[in-house]
Amino acid sequence: MPLSLSARDVSRAVAESMRPVLKELDEIRNEQRDVRRRLRVAVTRNADPLRRGDPAGAATRRLNAATHERAAALERFAERDEKKGLGLNAAACLRVFALAQKQGYGPDRAVDVARELKYGDELIGKIDSHVKALGSGVLADGGFLIPPEYAAEIIELLNAAAVVRKAGARAIPMPRGTMSFRKKTAASTAYWVGESSTITASQPTGGIVIMSGKKLAALIPTSNDLLRNASPEADALIRDELVIRHALGEDSAYLRGVGTDFTPKGIRYWANASNVTAATQAGASATLYEVINDLEMKLIYKLTGGNVPVTKDSGAFFMHPRSAAYLRTLVDGTGKYFFREEMRDGRLSGYQYHESTQIPINLGSGTNESEVLFAHMADCIIGDELALIVEFLANASYHDGSAVVSGASDDESVFRAIGKHDFLVQRDLAAAVLSTVKWGA
Repeated sequence: MPLSLSARDVSRAVAESMRPVLKELDEIRNEQRDVRRRLRVAVTRNADPLRRGDPAGAATRRLNAATHERAAALERFAERDEKKGLGLNAAACLRVFALAQKQGYGPDRAVDVARELKYGDELIGKIDSHVKALGSGVLADGGFLIPPEYAAEIIELLNAAAVVRKAGARAIPMPRGTMSFRKKTAASTAYWVGESSTITASQPTGGIVIMSGKKLAALIPTSNDLLRNASPEADALIRDELVIRHALGEDSAYLRGVGTDFTPKGIRYWANASNVTAATQAGASATLYEVINDLEMKLIYKLTGGNVPVTKDSGAFFMHPRSAAYLRTLVDGTGKYFFREEMRDGRLSGYQYHESTQIPINLGSGTNESEVLFAHMADCIIGDELALIVEFLANASYHDGSAVVSGASDDESVFRAIGKHDFLVQRDLAAAVLSTVKWGA
């Protein structure tokens, strides 16, 4: 039987029958946007609303159900065509479009579906002509048949891994914003004395170290058009970006922060001056013997020799990946890689080790030096006055670095992350620094 409807007639008829379904789809998409707005307001690191239910998932399931309903409407329209005798070929085209829709595809997939159904070549050719005629960019010409598609993932930036918390630093809440720690600065002494001899008096001396919350904040202005029209991944992308920046901001300070009224002091500058020593390197490259001597005598022994109770699990090395890569290339007299197997298990000289690009490799007069840190993590304390909070501020104004921008005037909103923390190494002998490291330079 010849095809009795033109491509434009088919598309217009389908569009008319689909209006109720399309209206429902719009309502569901609005519901999804409302759900995402509520998530933005409530999201924090430790209180993610998605853990208490799945409102976004429920809306997505409704959207999927409506998509199937859209396919069913196409099938109903095909049945109506058959009853009216408008042509089996036209009905077959609509059935193929319906099957493609159920599989999550647009009309462009209809020809493949027709082949899978083993339709004849003549009918497949006519379906193909319909597909080409249905311009997917025009709603009335079939664009409504194609559901919006988004990539399943966002290509992430290459970030330095946050390592200090991972290494075992102790996190302590500071609900009042400050916390004082008593510490011994000198020990008492015991003396051997003879009978009836006078015992020399001695007493320990002490001091106080105070931690106070320092504010770490990040702010991302975002177009409201993006928030209204983007996929759910857009909100998650912004939230995750803020969480990552916050974590790495912490790590940078906890490793090498110099310490000010507004920033924490890190392991590098908590270390006692006597525990900061230069690396040994007589030639163009450090030898295996020089490296072992530096690790054992200038880092590990600085702690054990100072009576710091460091263990294989509580001690941690921190270094730039360049330094770690050099260690993995060192071989012994038999040509066997000396550190490589152990480092694959995250260990170095028996202790845990961590790589971070936040330890620089451009230090020194030659701008090619780095550092290796070694710390007793049980002595490393993170004071958390305010855990990370991510907030969504609709139409809020913000400062762009040079002027205040009105979110209401520019149709923009703001995502903001704020946390308040401080960092302490309880005993300055519990950290050691190997400076002037040129491994791999």
